[in-house]
Amino acid sequence: MNTGKLSVSFSSQNCNSLNLSGTAEVQAPKIVSILNLNTDIIFLSDTRLSGKHRLIEDAVRTKYKMYHNSSTSKRGVAILLGNQLDFEVFEEKKDNVGNVLLLRMRINDAVLVVGAVYGPNDDNFEMYDFLQDSLLTWNNLPWIMGGGLECYLF
Repeated sequence: MNTGKLSVSFSSQNCNSLNLSGTAEVQAPKIVSILNLNTDIIFLSDTRLSGKHRLIEDAVRTKYKMYHNSSTSKRGVAILLGNQLDFEVFEEKKDNVGNVLLLRMRINDAVLVVGAVYGPNDDNFEMYDFLQDSLLTWNNLPWIMGGGLECYLF
């Protein structure tokens, strides 16, 4: 297994909902802005897909393959992997509330974990337990995370 250097670009975007039940005037600029990032991998947070993931997959498919953990109108994360990348996803891990998506994958000859996170905005820290438990099962791999970790002060 090679975990050597990668020449891959990343970006992260908080979407404040990609649910396409809104007007096209609001949704189309969001999709265009995401596509114009032109990075190899894009981490999306606060996607709120609510079952509309196929519409977003269709909107981005010319440039990206989408993986997501977003099934409600709250929270949600996604990872867009550029079509030009040589990649294979071996395994996906998702938490139950749309805060985490982890992909154990290969990019070129490197095996690694790529993850999108959207931290809690309350005192629920289950996401961090999920992350720790998941990453410990892949403790021999490098990992790259993106998204919004939020901050909760108490």
